[in-house]
Amino acid sequence: MKYRGCLGFAGLGTLAISLLFVATTIGMMFDASRADGGAMFGLALFFAIFGVVGGLMTKKGFSKPKDKALDPRTIEQTVLGVARDLNGEVTVEELALATPLTVAEGKKILDGMVDHGAAEIGLGPNQETIYVFRGFLKGGKRTRSYDPFDEEVMFEDATAKATQDA
Repeated sequence: MKYRGCLGFAGLGTLAISLLFVATTIGMMFDASRADGGAMFGLALFFAIFGVVGGLMTKKGFSKPKDKALDPRTIEQTVLGVARDLNGEVTVEELALATPLTVAEGKKILDGMVDHGAAEIGLGPNQETIYVFRGFLKGGKRTRSYDPFDEEVMFEDATAKATQDA
C-alpha cells in the first residue's frame, strides 16, 4: 500500500497525544482540589481507548504487508476460467498473461492438471505445447492444436482442418 508509512506516523502521533492526555487526566484524578474524579476517570478511559487505536494504526502502518497467496482451489478455478475463455486450448504463456502466475508456476499447475486427467497435451503449429481441456472445446474439436500421439493425424491436416473450421 502506498500510504502505509503515513498511517504509521499518524498512529504514532495519535498514540503520543493519547498517552499525554491519559497521564494528565490520571494526575488530575488524584488532585485533592478536584471533586469530580469520575469525569476524570471517563476522560482517562476515552484517551486510553484512543491510544489503543493509535497503536493499531502504528502497527498496521509500519508492518510489512502479507503476501496473499492464492489457495489451490482458487488457482485451479482461475486456470479453468482462462481455459474456458480460450475455447479449451491454452499455452503456458497465455496463462501467465491472464493471471498473476509466473510461467514456471503456470507450467507446474498445467502439468499437474494433465497428471490428474483434467487436461491433455497438444502441439500447436510452431510445435508449442498447448494444454487442451476437452470440456471447453467448441463443438468438441481442437482448433489450435493436434494430438502428438495420434499417428493417424498429420500436423498439416490438423492445421488445414483448423483453418477450415475457423
